[in-house]
Amino acid sequence: MKFSIRDLLVVTVIVALAVRWFLDHPKHAKLAEKLTKLAEENKKLQI
Repeated sequence: MKFSIRDLLVVTVIVALAVRWFLDHPKHAKLAEKLTKLAEENKKLQI
């Protein structure tokens, strides 16, 4: 089986996107949790 440069480039891009997502996903989850807490606190303070 022969692989072309295009095939290697596509695999490289897919792996890079997957690695980036795995590195950023926990950060986004923490930010979403903080945002939820701040929204709840804001709601309590407005009442």
